[in-house]
Amino acid sequence: MKKFTCYFIVLVISIFSLNITTFADYNTLNTRQLPSNAIMQLVAENENMGEIKEFHNLFNANHQISAYCIDYENGYIIYDNDAVLEFSKEHSSPFLNKDNCFYFGPLNYYIESDTGFISLITSSTLKKNEAVELSNSFETKKAKLDKESVEANICNASSHLANNTRAGNIVNNVQLQYSTILTSGWNSDNTCGSVALTIMMYYYHQHISGYSLYSNYSSNPYNLYMYLKTWIEPDSSNPGYIGSTGYTLKNGYNNYGVNTVNVGNKHAYYDNADVMSWGFVYFQISQGEPGVLLLQSHPIYGNHWVVTIGVYQIMAGDGDHINYYRINDGWGNNSVVVPETWVDSYVYLD
Repeated sequence: MKKFTCYFIVLVISIFSLNITTFADYNTLNTRQLPSNAIMQLVAENENMGEIKEFHNLFNANHQISAYCIDYENGYIIYDNDAVLEFSKEHSSPFLNKDNCFYFGPLNYYIESDTGFISLITSSTLKKNEAVELSNSFETKKAKLDKESVEANICNASSHLANNTRAGNIVNNVQLQYSTILTSGWNSDNTCGSVALTIMMYYYHQHISGYSLYSNYSSNPYNLYMYLKTWIEPDSSNPGYIGSTGYTLKNGYNNYGVNTVNVGNKHAYYDNADVMSWGFVYFQISQGEPGVLLLQSHPIYGNHWVVTIGVYQIMAGDGDHINYYRINDGWGNNSVVVPETWVDSYVYLD
């Protein structure tokens, strides 16, 4: 009986300890008490994110901890033990005030339900097998980013934090001068390509001299989106439509998008990941010109077109770089920063 009582007491203490860990007052925490890495701390300091509001473990589809999310007073960071996976100082993470959070790569935020995994952005549902494939694809790309981060010698948290030394520096943080329009609720049928083109074209109309749209599109950018969607993605009304390709957007702009331009028409060009470079996007942003970027999380389930509004680069002491893009995500959020690792294609005007 005494032995049973001891086991019971130990069990109660263990459960109570778990509850303390799970429901801790995160306002009293700092990054030294949480999983951490040197890049994450560097970004939080550089972006002036302030005090911690909330911390989450983020799970993969197999219910294993794959990443972490910290919501700060001014933004959020999603990271793992070695790298920063995405961040923003403009808004809170989709995981704020949520439980049971799953992360399948940049812009892929989910919670679990009885029928599968529900997107916190689109409310669409992934079946278990689909979530596993998307999650596995994310883990493969994450391993590549982790390796690059470690090789850059700026992510060895134990040694850098113990010595309280800075491991790297933000060497490039260039953004467009003006904000891009927000398009929350526009894309409900995998037409993110048309949304991204609309955002890019409207920025040209508003802020780039010598380029203007006809009045029925300039007065209401949603009209421009509906026109592009109708002509560039006519199959979007069909069940199972998975979205546009780089060729679709390039040819769609050159064949149909030009019809909306009143003055100063340009041509669209498409580069895949083998041709495009972070340096070229840096040059375009420096010239004040946005582009359209495809983030590839999975060949079937997780591709998404976004708009480049800036570039971000971290340099280690040995000269290695880790490159990021600052984007408008097409879902109503500006200034989300994601790694170059997930970039597949680029469409731009010239």
